[in-house]
Amino acid sequence: MTAIYSYARRRGHILVLLTLALSLVVDFGGVGLMGALLAICVLASGGQSIFDSIRRFDRSYRMSDAGKTYILIVLYVAVILFLTFYHQDEMGVAETATKLIIIAYAIFFHLNRYDAAIVFVGAAMGALLASGAAVYDYYFLSMDRAEGVTNPIRFGFIAALFGALSLVGFLFDRRSRAFTILTAAGSLAGLLAAYLSASMGTALAIPPMLLMIFIRLWSKSRTHAVSITLMVLAVLGGLVATDIGSMGSRVTLALDSIQIAYQGDTTLDDESVRLRVKMLQISGQLFSENPLLGVGTNGWNAAVDASAKTDGFVGSELQTLNQAHNQFANDLSKGGIVRGLAGLALMFLPLYFFIRAGAFSNDPKTVPALAGVVTCVGFAAVGMTESVLVLSLPACIYTVLLCFLMAPQGPATKSGLP
Repeated sequence: MTAIYSYARRRGHILVLLTLALSLVVDFGGVGLMGALLAICVLASGGQSIFDSIRRFDRSYRMSDAGKTYILIVLYVAVILFLTFYHQDEMGVAETATKLIIIAYAIFFHLNRYDAAIVFVGAAMGALLASGAAVYDYYFLSMDRAEGVTNPIRFGFIAALFGALSLVGFLFDRRSRAFTILTAAGSLAGLLAAYLSASMGTALAIPPMLLMIFIRLWSKSRTHAVSITLMVLAVLGGLVATDIGSMGSRVTLALDSIQIAYQGDTTLDDESVRLRVKMLQISGQLFSENPLLGVGTNGWNAAVDASAKTDGFVGSELQTLNQAHNQFANDLSKGGIVRGLAGLALMFLPLYFFIRAGAFSNDPKTVPALAGVVTCVGFAAVGMTESVLVLSLPACIYTVLLCFLMAPQGPATKSGLP
């Protein structure tokens, strides 16, 4: 059994790769393989791995960025659990939050290898498989929007994120010809899958992710930065011009509707924008009524039910929407300032840690930090159109990437680094 435990720790990083590679084509919610890794290590060691992790979690580890990130995840989950019981809500959100603890504990304390190549290869494979699923959905099944095993918003964003991470690997971490070809293909495949999803949230997230890459590329070589930027813009422009996946049409309609809403006209052409405007209004009202702890999921559902019976929303999809489709509005309305601060911390403190680690320097050792910045910025951007941390797949993918990229920044003798 000891041999199984040792092998699982040495090779467990393969499960991280497979989690990323299969996440958009196999419906396991993002936590299945990490849960399997944790179970194997605990059972094979006879529970000894638990005592080992407690011993490793000393002051030096707690003071590292990895240790602080683990504590941050624990505190976030504690807040979600407290609010769930306080509001007597259903356990769905609490169940998703619990998955984050499983993933963080497995990655931080039950792996021996943390190599950014695992992320880049897994992301590239995930993007390629996603593009295949997207082409199948869009062209063979004649679906309006590609969605893989999830929905178009989550599918499109995660595919775009995988494409951006592949681009990081292609530009800054070239290891072999095969690695370079794989990451280059993953970059393009991720964009294709994202555009076939026709997700406006994805369209919002792509520019800031590319901007993070551009900043580092500019500090390395301005000529390369301009050349790569022009190539990426040409690809994006071609996709928009050909209106692949109707992305260009949806974005144009959404922008027109947002302008109309800003001018005070309540008659919007884009139904999704109309519903989002209404949900933001509901969120603001609920937060003003209960600013400290919010109203919980039950309070949100009651408010949505009441609004769905008003003029203009009878028969609409408003009544079926159980979250605000905005991470920050959702946290503030359901959990008030307490949950709002916890969510902001989980989004932006790791971003600060990655930037502080030298994400925009030219040191090859800081490439994982750049990948971390791209991940955090992407999730913060798409969080404007989707409550990503309450949904199993994106929340789990975020935690896998966050922990695996952050882990090397803990003490080598404590994090299991060779």
